[in-house]
Amino acid sequence: MISRPFTWCVGILGLCIAICVTNAVDENGSDNTCNSCCHGTPGMPGIPGTHGMNGNQGNQGQKGDPGMKGDTGDDGPIGLPGKAGPVGPKGDTGLKGDKGDPGMQAQVNKSAFTAIRTTHVIPAETIITFTSMELNYGDNFNKHNGKFTCQFPGVYYFMLSFGHHDAQGIRADVSLVLNGRALSIVTRSYPKGFSTQSSGATLQLKTGDQVWLTNGESSYVYGTTARPVTFTGFLLFDV
Repeated sequence: MISRPFTWCVGILGLCIAICVTNAVDENGSDNTCNSCCHGTPGMPGIPGTHGMNGNQGNQGQKGDPGMKGDTGDDGPIGLPGKAGPVGPKGDTGLKGDKGDPGMQAQVNKSAFTAIRTTHVIPAETIITFTSMELNYGDNFNKHNGKFTCQFPGVYYFMLSFGHHDAQGIRADVSLVLNGRALSIVTRSYPKGFSTQSSGATLQLKTGDQVWLTNGESSYVYGTTARPVTFTGFLLFDV
């Protein structure tokens, strides 16, 4: 025979099971089975756990939209010069320019003379002097001493001319002299009669050189207004 206290305990246990089944799902849909009568009050939260390891890198995302254009930056430093390019084609001929201003005239050295003697040259005279000048450009000839003095270095031409009348059998002997050295000698020694003698020479002179005519020993040179003794010289070109 079952005792009454045992029967009460079985009844109470069945009632609790019925309540648990009825309240298995609450209003929010949460599983609260047996929480009302089978579990105690919730405990305090536990201590947070440590961070887990980093996960694997995810897949590359899609390309984003282009951003807005930024402000223009400052100019950079000037670079080094580049290599020279190839020569370009020849250009067209330009227009003719205007006529230029007249230039300065180049200096031209002038030296020329012609000396004349209208009197006889007697044997006592060694250097032949002259009575007048036909021309004397540069004033390089001195009629009083009979000498030409070079002012401009260059090449010169000299020429002499004189007459001779051998009525008394006296010869004529005239020399062209450069700095004391005879370069050309003209001699007339016919027995009788009048004649004209001439000679010339081309000389290269430097500044200060002197040229003159000499009368030979026992020489008689004929000179008159109609038949004068002449001595000519002029600069051909500078050197």
